[in-house]
Amino acid sequence: MATVNGSVLGNLSGKLGNLTARTVEGKTILAARPSNFTPSMDQNAVDIRSKFGITAGFAKYILTIGTLEIIWKFVKKAGMSVFNTVLLYNFPFTSAAMPTAQNVITPVGFNPPVSSVVIDANGLAASIAAVNTVAEITAGEVKLSAVAIVCFHNPNSQDVPAYRLVPVVKDIESFDFTSSYNLNISFTDYQKNIQSKYDKYIIYLALVTKDAAGNVVRYSSTYAKQSE
Repeated sequence: MATVNGSVLGNLSGKLGNLTARTVEGKTILAARPSNFTPSMDQNAVDIRSKFGITAGFAKYILTIGTLEIIWKFVKKAGMSVFNTVLLYNFPFTSAAMPTAQNVITPVGFNPPVSSVVIDANGLAASIAAVNTVAEITAGEVKLSAVAIVCFHNPNSQDVPAYRLVPVVKDIESFDFTSSYNLNISFTDYQKNIQSKYDKYIIYLALVTKDAAGNVVRYSSTYAKQSE
């Protein structure tokens, strides 16, 4: 493996003959590809490859939500991409079939004061206790973002994927961190159409405090709930 600093070719990624290239923090890393490789069909190896693919898809989906991408940038280590950080956090919890209720959309943060969360015909509803009971809120924190990903699974038809991910986000201006709050986020028609194809769901919910400019100040750990 070789690392190229300041490549005249710019940032590289993908296959280059018998080499693979990827760029991490401005450094292009080249590695030799095996000339002949046949993946093992041992069940354990097959399951690991499946887990990796599912976790990679879950990580990519998390990073499509701007607030979550910012949060994961806070915890990534030097030399590691944000994507790989999310993937490594989540890989141990993913099954060979789909994400589980142990997966996370945020790294460790304050304890989310969520007493209940459900999905109904209209969207997501959650009961949130006063946030200042679990986090030391400062005067500069004036906004709250409720960020969730819903994993719909157990399809009611054979012609749809085994699971689908749906983002659910609500930004609340001038939030009162000293009072309880009933969170309600309506689904779009597109999201309702996805919901109609599945019988079960997993909710991954995180709370994020922001300053007046919309910058992330602090965030909760992931509150996850699996439907019965």
